Amino acid sequence: MELTVENFEEARQICIQAVLEAMKTLAYDAYIGGEGSEDGIYVAGVDEHDRILYITHFDWEEVSEILPAIEAGEVREWLIEINKECYSDGIIK
Repeated sequence: MELTVENFEEARQICIQAVLEAMKTLAYDAYIGGEGSEDGIYVAGVDEHDRILYITHFDWEEVSEILPAIEAGEVREWLIEINKECYSDGIIK
């Protein structure tokens, strides 16, 4: 899918679902949050103590990176790569 202004919302929803499903394979729990916040919607994967292990937002840049990962069947690998140095202690600061 080529990302355009016209199909951004549709592409964003596809990405949110793909990331949520992949996140569920990486973390104890995964959820969608941030609706109405300044940073917007995100998908977070947490451990059993609700410490964030993985987090992804869905602005233009992220959606344009996730779409090729979906097409390649590598969303899980993309999540690992993009989050590899984030939140090393599992807590957002």
